[in-house]
Amino acid sequence: MLRLRALLDAALEKAGRQLPGSPGRNLHELFEAIENLFEQNHEQWTLEDVSHDPATSVAELANTKRMIDRSNAVRTGLINQIDQLAHHLEQRLVDTGTPSSVHLSETVGELTDRICILLLKEQYAADHAARELASRKSRHLARSLELTLLAMAHGRAVLPPWGVVKIYSQVEDRPA
Repeated sequence: MLRLRALLDAALEKAGRQLPGSPGRNLHELFEAIENLFEQNHEQWTLEDVSHDPATSVAELANTKRMIDRSNAVRTGLINQIDQLAHHLEQRLVDTGTPSSVHLSETVGELTDRICILLLKEQYAADHAARELASRKSRHLARSLELTLLAMAHGRAVLPPWGVVKIYSQVEDRPA
C-alpha cells in the first residue's frame, strides 16, 4: 500500500492543482477508492494462489473459484466507482473552447487497476528482473495516470465510455 501511495500521491496532487475550484474531497475519494481496489486485487491474488496450488482439493478449488468470481465482481465495481469519481471530476471542468485532443484508450479505473496489479507483481515476483520490470511499468502507468488527469483538467481528454462490461452472476441466475 505504501508503494501505491508513493506512486499516486504526486500524480493526484499535480492534477488537483490544475482542476478548477477545490477538488480536494473528490481527489481524496478517488484515492480511497484506488486503495480499496488495491486491497481487492491483493485478496484476489491470494485466492488465485490457492487455486494454483496442486494440493488444493477439487471441492476447495470449486469454492475458491466461486470466491474469485465474487472478488472479481467487487473489483469490477471498484473500477466502476473510480470511473464514476473521475467522471465527476471531469464534469467540474470548464469548457475551454478548445477541441479535445487526447483520445484515451483506457478509463481512469482501468488504468489504476493495471497499476495495482503491477504493484502486486512487483511485490511477489520471484526474481529481480521481473520485479524491476513490474516497477518500471507501474511508474510508467502512474505517469500515464497523471497525464490523463492533467488532460482532463485542461479539457483535452476524450475518455472511453465507462461502465461494467463483464457481468458476474450466480449459477442459479443463469437461464438453463
